[in-house]
Amino acid sequence: MLCPVSVFATDVAGGETCDTNVLNTDTGPVNLRAEFEPETINLRWYNNNTLLDTTSTNSNDCTYDTPINLPANPTKPGYKFKGWKIRPEYDFSTLSTPNRIHRWVKHNSKCYYDDMSEVVECDDSFDDLNNGDWKMTFSFGTVYGIGIKSSTPGTSVGEIGNPSNNAGSYCWCMATGYIPNGSNIKYAPTNPHWVYRDTSPYCPNTCNYDEGVFRRSLFGQSDS
Repeated sequence: MLCPVSVFATDVAGGETCDTNVLNTDTGPVNLRAEFEPETINLRWYNNNTLLDTTSTNSNDCTYDTPINLPANPTKPGYKFKGWKIRPEYDFSTLSTPNRIHRWVKHNSKCYYDDMSEVVECDDSFDDLNNGDWKMTFSFGTVYGIGIKSSTPGTSVGEIGNPSNNAGSYCWCMATGYIPNGSNIKYAPTNPHWVYRDTSPYCPNTCNYDEGVFRRSLFGQSDS
């Protein structure tokens, strides 16, 4: 059956049948009016590699044409805050999990490169890290993340949880950014989550170890 109409838009809901019950007539033409509703978008706030804790003063979503509450301006020594920039998302579960090539950590104002037990000079290769951040390079690009010591216990390596950030004895890690080779765009994960690592005192240094189950959980991949 042909359904001649002057305009087609959302008054006929998606999947509706073009018949008399919907159009209230069996003869044409029928005039349809477009109706719109504002879209709501979920928000996450990042300070470089750190996913900021959400509070009642920050907007966790925004609706088109309505105001949002911004977090307090983040700070970084030697830099001036210029404003917030949109970070596109990437499905980290599609990343490969081979052994990393190199790794960097900045912790307690000290820098570590490859050998996580040896302090090195904090040169410009650490400029994209805040205190508590880590990164590791692969053949396909660079993955960034953070680590915290928490009083929230974990039972096994690779367990996903919701730890408190209060300087306990349990190390939790999160992957928060990815830059593919040949790109200057840093992507955020579509599904950021905390992953339990260990009770080592060297957190976040242990967040970028080469360990299969932990790495797959960090990237949001099933352990199969």
